[in-house]
Amino acid sequence: TAPGRVRVTVYADRVLIGARRAGLDATLDESARAWAERLDAAGIPSAYTDDIEGALWAKAFYNAALNPLGALLGVPYGLLAEHDDTRALMDGVIDEAFAVARAERVRLSWKSASEYRGLFYDRLVPSTVDHRSSMLQDLERGRRTEIEAINGEIWRRGREHGLVTPYNETLTRLIRYREQRR
Repeated sequence: TAPGRVRVTVYADRVLIGARRAGLDATLDESARAWAERLDAAGIPSAYTDDIEGALWAKAFYNAALNPLGALLGVPYGLLAEHDDTRALMDGVIDEAFAVARAERVRLSWKSASEYRGLFYDRLVPSTVDHRSSMLQDLERGRRTEIEAINGEIWRRGREHGLVTPYNETLTRLIRYREQRR
């Protein structure tokens, strides 16, 4: 909002900070811990993790399911979770992303995509019920979105593992179309 000041508009979960490969470099691990403590003390709920890769995939599950649908439909996250059709689409996105993460041998906190969806619908979406996706805001402002880094990356990595990811592919293609029309 001003130099040295930020306003956080949504808290879905704590910000997790960790070294890319925890345990390999004590200096990096300590630096990550220190930054997590600083952010937490500044009022941004934060914590250190020794599994940043799993945390990044969890963030991808959340963003891949919500951002492009919110952008394409022009609605906040809460409305997406209220309808069977959009829930089915989000479930498909999450199932595909979970399969890709498993193929990449990522250590995840959930045994199945279904178990993750319990957290997603019961806690994460309700905490961001009125949030409008950054992807929607980018499209409204005529900017490029993060689609390639989110759903496009799931689609790309799926292909590398011989997995089909039609939900993520379709959402990537639809957002690309919207970007090109700006």
